[in-house]
Amino acid sequence: MSDRELARKARIAELLLDAARQLGETLEPERVYDRFHDLLAARVQHDAVVVSSYDEREGLIRCDYAWVEGNRLDPAIFPPVKLNPEGGMQSQVIVRGEPLLFNDVTERVQGPGTFYDVDAQGEVRKLPESGPPGTQAVMMVPVKNEGRVVGVVQLMSDRGEYDSDELELFEGLVGQMAAAVRNARLQ
Repeated sequence: MSDRELARKARIAELLLDAARQLGETLEPERVYDRFHDLLAARVQHDAVVVSSYDEREGLIRCDYAWVEGNRLDPAIFPPVKLNPEGGMQSQVIVRGEPLLFNDVTERVQGPGTFYDVDAQGEVRKLPESGPPGTQAVMMVPVKNEGRVVGVVQLMSDRGEYDSDELELFEGLVGQMAAAVRNARLQ
């Protein structure tokens, strides 16, 4: 490993240690999510963050937290989505159990699956019937508990693409956030 790669890994480790400290300071899941968003905002360009839970018995994906274009939205405005292993991007993350990076969202919503776009005011529209998505790129990371996928966290950009370094950092932050939420719910 090169000195440059070692320095990059050390910076990520330092950021994750700081994230663990900040996220662990509260025992309220909503405040953990807000701090998680604040940590992301300082490190990775994005226009939206969505934290979803997956109920394996029902086969449904539900929104737990949403921040879109500067506004925290009520998760209840997001309709539950049925797991669709053949189509939906969140479904792919749940089925595979690994993070995925999509820089071609416009093309992906043309395929099989259920896709929604939400604006800053919380207006939900189904895609592609209602036009092209605002989102160009998305990183999705599974949330796991005892090896089982129990949710997905999405980070979306309307203006650019993501790369593997950003995905690595995002994956680490999601792990810290998930641990803090689990701890908060144990209290």
